[in-house]
Amino acid sequence: MKYKHIVFDIDNTLLDSEYALLTTWKETLNALLNENYTVEELRFILGMTGLNAMLHFGIRDLAQGYKLWGEFYKNNHSRVTFFPGVIEMLGKMKEAGISLGVITSRKRSEYDAEPLMKLLEPYIGVIVCSDNTPRPKPDGAPIETYCKLCGITPSEMIYIGDTYNDFMCARNGGCDFGLSQLGIVEKEKIEADYYFDSAEDMIKTLI
Repeated sequence: MKYKHIVFDIDNTLLDSEYALLTTWKETLNALLNENYTVEELRFILGMTGLNAMLHFGIRDLAQGYKLWGEFYKNNHSRVTFFPGVIEMLGKMKEAGISLGVITSRKRSEYDAEPLMKLLEPYIGVIVCSDNTPRPKPDGAPIETYCKLCGITPSEMIYIGDTYNDFMCARNGGCDFGLSQLGIVEKEKIEADYYFDSAEDMIKTLI
């Protein structure tokens, strides 16, 4: 067992949430800006914080933006599920004595508002959200924050995510990176240490 800690991104890594997230952004931007973006045009948002995405599009009333986004996400949430085998994978990793954690671009309030996160509570220890660290992904600060909270060095962990921002966070933070390919991934620029096509791949490789 090479790593004492395995740390995961949430969206499009553990959760199959891409459709819900991108549809929510499409509806939010249409309501706020009267712009009709396609889902493909919005794919770059994945891995960004909600704040950075809103600033990118020039949304000035952030409170209204968050309010509308939350309402639309509730309407789309029925499409959100865990990828096949994820819960079983987390159980096997914990049984093997590996500490599990999360680093996500969601704010803590957004993480807590996700009903499926309750199912992770038996497995996940430390959770680092975008508002728990001085600088969000792709900066290395989330890795540094996680290591400080756990009393470990970056060499003792691997970060698993699906976006270029996740990859750069791991590189900037000094830890190994595993690319989750459970969902749709644009991997041309990502030179990961490991590539995972399924939860079973993660079990075979990391335990």
